[in-house]
Amino acid sequence: MLGRQYHLITRDDRLETVAQDIVRHFLGRGFVGKAMVVSIDKATALRMHDKVKKHWAAETARVQRELNRYDLPNSEKAALRHRLEVQLLVLNRRQKSAARSTLKLAIEDTLDSGLPRSYTPEIYNQKCFALFEHVYESYPERTTGVYAEVG
Repeated sequence: MLGRQYHLITRDDRLETVAQDIVRHFLGRGFVGKAMVVSIDKATALRMHDKVKKHWAAETARVQRELNRYDLPNSEKAALRHRLEVQLLVLNRRQKSAARSTLKLAIEDTLDSGLPRSYTPEIYNQKCFALFEHVYESYPERTTGVYAEVG
C-alpha cells in the first residue's frame, strides 16, 4: 500500500508546500523554541531540510525588504522587527548547537588518538564528557580561539 503512495507523499510540489507551511507556522507561533519534523525516510528528510532552509532565507529577505519601506506604519515595523529577531535567535541557537557538536567530536577524536588503550569505553566516555564540560563552561560565547588574546 505505501509503495504505491510513496511517490505521492514525496512529490516535490507537495514538499515545497509543506516546507512553506513549516516556516510560516514556526515563525508565527509567537515564541522562540524548537521544532521537529518527521519524514518518511532519510532522503525525504534531506530534501525537506533544504526546502525549509530555502524558504527560511526567502522569508528573512522578505522581512528585510518590508522593513526598508518608507511608507510602512510603525506598528507593522515593530511586528516585522520582532519576526526578524525571532529568525536570528533561531539561527544563533542552531549555530551554537553545531559548534557544540563539532567541539564534542574534536575532543573525542583527540582523546581517542591520545589515551592509552587500557581505558574501557565507559572511562573513555567519562573523560570525553568531563573535558567537553570543562571547555564549554570555561570558555562560553568565545568567538576567537582561547589563545588568540595571549601574545
